[in-house]
Amino acid sequence: VTQLFQALKTVETPCGTYAVMGNHERGQADSLARKAMQETGVHLLEHKVDTLWRGKEYILLCGIRNPFDLKQNGVSPTLALREEDFVLMLVHTPDYVEDVNVAHTDLALAGHTHGDKSVCSADGHRRIFQIRQPFPDRVEV
Repeated sequence: VTQLFQALKTVETPCGTYAVMGNHERGQADSLARKAMQETGVHLLEHKVDTLWRGKEYILLCGIRNPFDLKQNGVSPTLALREEDFVLMLVHTPDYVEDVNVAHTDLALAGHTHGDKSVCSADGHRRIFQIRQPFPDRVEV
């Protein structure tokens, strides 16, 4: 985990590097991931919204905490946002967009599908697109 986040630290990200937790970050793995994120400046979004600015324009970036626990996390933080803002949601699984009211979300990016990555549009017409990775599943860092 530490090597991965050290490698990510070398990538130039003008607006910062953001993450959400997945279903494998439990117990000790959770602690290690959080520590690595903190040490490398990765912003963990757990049911939080951050504003990414470029000049006078901005988008809102929303991260979802444990999308598998809908009893605790089944109310999307996007409900408190304005319709006119552009909201990009990061969520571990695309199921969250299907199961929860994510009003005001313009685009949700999700993983969890491993070989494929899902991009969920939440424009009132929820669609899930499978995007094939143009590279092997295993990338050495």
